Amino acid sequence: MASDPLSGVRTRGVAVLVEDGHPLGARRAASTVRGHADVDGPGRARGGGQGILRDRAPRRVGSSDPLAARAAELHTRALEADALAARYRSERDALIWRLRADEPGRWSYTALARALGCSRELIAQIVRRAQ
Repeated sequence: MASDPLSGVRTRGVAVLVEDGHPLGARRAASTVRGHADVDGPGRARGGGQGILRDRAPRRVGSSDPLAARAAELHTRALEADALAARYRSERDALIWRLRADEPGRWSYTALARALGCSRELIAQIVRRAQ
């Protein structure tokens, strides 16, 4: 890109694969010109449904800086922990819905909150989400 003010700036010790002038996986601004596909995220075209995956080379970002490498590792672990927590919440919610459906008299919001060790408000939010 000829108008890029940072085109001559070198990054110290960082290897980044680039596609169309953007780092791979970078979120690009939506196009306002007709005929250009908007982009939601890495390899996905906006337009509803699952999106379209494009063929692309594997993403490679590295750093010689140990702090940056540690930050990247922790970022990856945090993403994995978030995904695992989401699965646990989903399973918890399904069990709460099942208990309430099977024995609504026994499993009031208060009884469920005591059994789980959480607030009645959280139980109410989970139950309402199912309706």
